[in-house]
Amino acid sequence: MASVAFAASGLVVGALGGLLVNRRLTHRRLKKILGPNLKLLNKRERQTVLAVAENGGQHLFSSWPPPGIHDQQKRNLVCVAAAQLSGSNQSLEAARQGVLQPPKTIKKPFTVDSPLGLTRDDPYYWLRDDERKDPEILEHLEAENAYTKAVLADTEELQKQLVAEMRARIQEADESVPVRESGYYYYSRTLEDQQYRVHCRRKVPSGQGPPSELDKMDLNQPEEIILDENAEAAKHSFYILGGLETSPDHKLIAYAEDVSGGEKYTIHVRELATGKQLLTAPITNTSGNLTWALDNRTLFYVTKDKIDRPYKLWRHRIGTDPKDDIGVFQEDDEQYNIGVGRTRDDKLLLLSTGSAITSDEQYLPADQPEGNFKMLLPRKYNVEYDAYHRNGHVFLVVRDEQRPNSELLVAPLDRPTDTKVLLRHQDDVKLEGIVLSKNYVAVFQRKKGLQVATIYSLPKDGSAPSALQNGRQVEFDEPAYELGPSSQGDFDSSILRLGYNSLTTPATTLDLNMDTGARETKKVQPVLGGFDSNNYKTERRWAKASDGTGIPYSLVYRQGLVKLDGSDPLLLNGYGSYEICNDPGFSRDKVSLLDRGFIFVLAHVRGGGEMGRNWYEKGKYEHKKNTFTDFIAVAEHLIDSKMTSPERLCIEGRSAGGLLIGAVLNMRPDLFSAALAGVPFVDVVTTMLDDSIPLTTGEWEEWGNPQQQPYYDIMLDYSPVDNVKRQKYPNILVTAGLWDPRVAYWEPAKWVAKLRAHKTDNNLLLMKCNLGAGHFSESGRFDRLKETAIDCTRRAALSFASASALTVITTSAAAFAADGTSGSDDFFKRLEDRVSEFTLPNGLHFLVLERHTSPVVSCHTYADVGAFDEPNGQTGIAHLLEHMAFKGSERIGTLDFRQEAPILDALDEVFYAMRDDGPGASTRAASLQALTEQFGKLQAQASQLSKPNEFGAKLKRAGAVGLNAATSADATRYYVSLPTNALELWFAMEAERFQAPVFRELYSEKLVVAEERRSRIDNAPLGLFAQAFCKAAFDNAYSHPVIGWPEDVARIGRRELQDFFATHYTPKRLTIAIVGDVVPEKVEELAVKYFGSWGSPAAAPDALPPSDESLQEPVEGLRPEGQPSRIEQASPAGPCLLQAYYRPGLASKDALALDVIGELLSGGRTARLQRALVDGGAQQALGVSCSRAWPGEKHGCCMVLQAVPTPGTSLDSLDSALHQQVDLLAADGPTPKELRRIAKGARMDLFEGLQSNSSMASNLCSNHVLTKSWRNLIGDVALLQDLQPQDVREVASRLFAGGNCFTGVVQTSRATSRPRIVS
Repeated sequence: MASVAFAASGLVVGALGGLLVNRRLTHRRLKKILGPNLKLLNKRERQTVLAVAENGGQHLFSSWPPPGIHDQQKRNLVCVAAAQLSGSNQSLEAARQGVLQPPKTIKKPFTVDSPLGLTRDDPYYWLRDDERKDPEILEHLEAENAYTKAVLADTEELQKQLVAEMRARIQEADESVPVRESGYYYYSRTLEDQQYRVHCRRKVPSGQGPPSELDKMDLNQPEEIILDENAEAAKHSFYILGGLETSPDHKLIAYAEDVSGGEKYTIHVRELATGKQLLTAPITNTSGNLTWALDNRTLFYVTKDKIDRPYKLWRHRIGTDPKDDIGVFQEDDEQYNIGVGRTRDDKLLLLSTGSAITSDEQYLPADQPEGNFKMLLPRKYNVEYDAYHRNGHVFLVVRDEQRPNSELLVAPLDRPTDTKVLLRHQDDVKLEGIVLSKNYVAVFQRKKGLQVATIYSLPKDGSAPSALQNGRQVEFDEPAYELGPSSQGDFDSSILRLGYNSLTTPATTLDLNMDTGARETKKVQPVLGGFDSNNYKTERRWAKASDGTGIPYSLVYRQGLVKLDGSDPLLLNGYGSYEICNDPGFSRDKVSLLDRGFIFVLAHVRGGGEMGRNWYEKGKYEHKKNTFTDFIAVAEHLIDSKMTSPERLCIEGRSAGGLLIGAVLNMRPDLFSAALAGVPFVDVVTTMLDDSIPLTTGEWEEWGNPQQQPYYDIMLDYSPVDNVKRQKYPNILVTAGLWDPRVAYWEPAKWVAKLRAHKTDNNLLLMKCNLGAGHFSESGRFDRLKETAIDCTRRAALSFASASALTVITTSAAAFAADGTSGSDDFFKRLEDRVSEFTLPNGLHFLVLERHTSPVVSCHTYADVGAFDEPNGQTGIAHLLEHMAFKGSERIGTLDFRQEAPILDALDEVFYAMRDDGPGASTRAASLQALTEQFGKLQAQASQLSKPNEFGAKLKRAGAVGLNAATSADATRYYVSLPTNALELWFAMEAERFQAPVFRELYSEKLVVAEERRSRIDNAPLGLFAQAFCKAAFDNAYSHPVIGWPEDVARIGRRELQDFFATHYTPKRLTIAIVGDVVPEKVEELAVKYFGSWGSPAAAPDALPPSDESLQEPVEGLRPEGQPSRIEQASPAGPCLLQAYYRPGLASKDALALDVIGELLSGGRTARLQRALVDGGAQQALGVSCSRAWPGEKHGCCMVLQAVPTPGTSLDSLDSALHQQVDLLAADGPTPKELRRIAKGARMDLFEGLQSNSSMASNLCSNHVLTKSWRNLIGDVALLQDLQPQDVREVASRLFAGGNCFTGVVQTSRATSRPRIVS
């Protein structure tokens, strides 16, 4: 209906009392919205702000800079908002962005010196504060966060939707695959609504055979909780578990936790049998690395130095004071870190020391913890090795300059230099590592960038092999994947556990029996939400670098959503440092992008380790620029091959990958639309010159030492901060962590400041600094989703050149753009084509609209039952049923319904006994007291068996948002939005609550309703007046307050609820609209499955109750004969005036003309009453508005004009002025120009008002019920084009005829009087 379109203007309000506000309240609200900027705006502009804010547009005016900054842009934004209210299609978001002021970073002179005598100016160096306490710096970071939040304000709903989507894919109650070790199965699990893991174990039953790929943990064995991270995390705002080690006798655990995000771990030791903490004081400042000796009393751990380097090994004896711990080893070379561990066979403790390119190992028999560590092979520059032990021999994976891809050796432990080659070095195959067990060695290699695993048998007598031959390779079919060893069990086990995933295959745990070759899939990580890997396609392709080198990249997209014609949005990810492989692994969070039509690509550039050690060497030191040019080559190849275009290409990288992003933005900003740089390492030269910064000295072997040439010049040539120039940059988002020890927050802060000072474009540049976390952001699994959701929002938004563009992606514009056309005409045409409808045999009607813009759906259930349907004596029962809507059924909302049901019945009996007896004669007082006490006890028993809010909690866990219900005079609506994969859950629960409701908690909920009444009516400024106005104006059921008369509500029990519900909430009186990522055939299948057997079609009542004849009558005679004509009250809330004109309901032939009349009178700043009474020379009203159908619209109702007089204007003169204006309209009708403006505005308002799934579902339902067809939603807009001035004039002359008006007057008074009716 056109009335829906008009309502979008923000000037139509459904609640009478809410509009009758005085000047002080209006000024106070404006002050809250605009702050000091209020004084900039004139009266008309302020009214526009209020109108827009009332329609959810308050974010347009938030985060404005103070007066004096962008003042003209502010007024321009208000002007554009006013124009939109009148039907203009100007961009509000562009105007809003023009108002916002990014933080200004002042420059302070500072010179960065180097030992080479070379200096550089760094005016933003002052942003560094090692203590993270400087108020000026913290204020600047908070300003950056506030600006980012303000810019993305229009995407906040989308962010919530993304969080819901991503959380809905998580199986919250989940369990890892158990690892069998030393007579136990060790595993961890997660719980619903809990952020962290619970670590557990169960015993292996006695008599169970050796480990097998078919092993299953015996659930009859008692579970023992080793550590509940949730309980530990509850004590802190941040929590990450580091090392967790069970003592060899499995009686103690040692664990390390970081509670700040600074990666400094505190160690605790706990006795498992008693839970007793065994340390006299926690051990602090550790790296989180720890291991036990075989005596079960000695714990080795590593601490950090002042630059955050793990450098010292300590030995602690349980029962002694940690202050007395013994330092076993200290590494003084600041380029080296240390670590400690135990070999898989439990024979040796290994002390590992390593830099970026050099390592060594020292060993100690694990049963001799007080002995001295011995060097295995001496440290040699640019030689790295890893050691594994088996039966007195060490297996060594060695890399040096002659063997860059490593080879496998074996040697006696007592003669480690006496080595024998088992697998020789290969130029085209990289040896990544091994898993050594009693009878096998599993070798993990990388061939042409893909990982492979090969199994070799070892001599059964435990001797060292002379060679490795006849290996069995583990085969996989996908073109790109990630493979590696997972957690292994006992050393003598023949089971090899593997971890596998790909861009389309979730994390998969496999057990391989190395004796038989049998392979068993133990678990595929559940991805809820209807994820089906068959919907996605992954490929591996090659680009050509500028020097002719082939650069591999892996990609994935959702089939059927992408066009592969250059128009698809694409996210390109890169890293390219530390020999780390950017492998094509699965990310369930990325599904939110793939399901929105994105292509996701991983570039395997040089500097990583995907193609072997030489691949890494060709991307570091003097070859570092290869990393960046390789990434650019991949981007160009994607564009040339029509996978995307520069306007749709978004790039991302994190940490060293952020360096990659910063470098390519300086080199080729024209290639990209947007960039996301997470905790980026961008101030390369300054950081690497300063050896006081954590990790710096250890990084010299990765990047070079700029204190020496040629490294200073090499690094200066690509350092992002040092190469920012005056040029156009794409949209950029930068993230940082205040407590990040790896990339200090000031690097991204300085980069953003310099970019703002140099870039020559108007694209977005945003920074988000997490002030409570470090390098890895939030610690909780759900908290991290919020960060991920923001990143997804920004990726999409930035890749479409502005934050508001994401709203376009997720609205119907994208859904209906298949034919490449746009505009409201095409929208309406495609809308008619896309809506499907069907009716079940029982009369339940469904409307379905496909919108495949995102994997979400909005569900609205419209019950054609409201306060109008309530019998006398039961007013408020529909509203009370709204409160009871989600209390559950026999299965939902209860711990045990068999116990609960008789208690609920007994509670009813006591209630009716109390109600019907009442507080009568004194002889019954004792009985009543006893009943009251019994009632209280029964309520307590019932509450112990109920599960409050379980209905909503189940949907929320599935990702639902916005679950709610609302009752009006005409109808009751229930609505929710949820991921598509949760649609069947919603069907099952919605069907159950209608077909088998249990109205538990009724009597406590009535207290909530009583409090609601006190707030909304009894204590509201004009609440009682509005109620009295209704009662006096109508002689039909519209005289009932929706919330009910208090004496009626007090007498309602469960029997009345059950009878009313069974009579009125039947299939024929329900309409369900489902809008979103759905298939109509599937919806119909679910409808039949869950609702098809409900009720009998023959017995079902009509969809509408018998309607009074006035529904189709003309305007005359609607005012009941003998009805009073005026009601008056004195109140501090005055003065105000109401004129109510009786009109037919929405089904009347005059409804469209009546809507036009309402729009003509009060439909924006050009409306007649606004111009004549508010803005005109006489200025008789402070404000005026019109409610076109009140208090309902299904039956005969009223059009209500509401006005507040200016000081000095009497209510009588304002009353005469209002009558004068309506009489003028009744006499002359509208002008053709006014009708054209209204038609245009209605069309645009309807187009904009139907963009969201939720609003579309709501409008489909209400129009179908009230006008008999949802198509009238569009049809009335078309009819507006044919409406003539004389048609409107004729209806107006009848509407405003003498005797058809009921007047309400509120005079100003210090005290509130009772309303007085005047005949």
